[in-house]
Amino acid sequence: MTAVLVAAPAHPFRWLVAALDFDMVVDNDFQRRVQFGTFSEGADLAVIAATGTLDTEAAAIDWDDPTVVLRDSEIGTITVADAMADLAKWERRGWAWIAADRNEFASLYLRAKHPELVREYSYP
Repeated sequence: MTAVLVAAPAHPFRWLVAALDFDMVVDNDFQRRVQFGTFSEGADLAVIAATGTLDTEAAAIDWDDPTVVLRDSEIGTITVADAMADLAKWERRGWAWIAADRNEFASLYLRAKHPELVREYSYP
């Protein structure tokens, strides 16, 4: 496993971490671009997102269908629509924490649709 830690210039004290597959690691052009910081933050996020599915459980859910049942129990049914409503309660700056924490169904959505968030770390 190889990872690249990249400073996010648009956000002071924020770092993006990407785990890369072997093909990217041995690519000399890619190595030089990382070494000399020629990637923009958007390009960094694209590389992170392109490294594959972060969470297979999250990726298996059809997040475009609000009626998909995420949990059905005696205390109630939770659907994709419920998870999306829960996510709407949070400010965008908290999404990285929610995605990494995995304590809510909204976390699964973020892990499926925004894998770069789990690799975003903010420091006070």
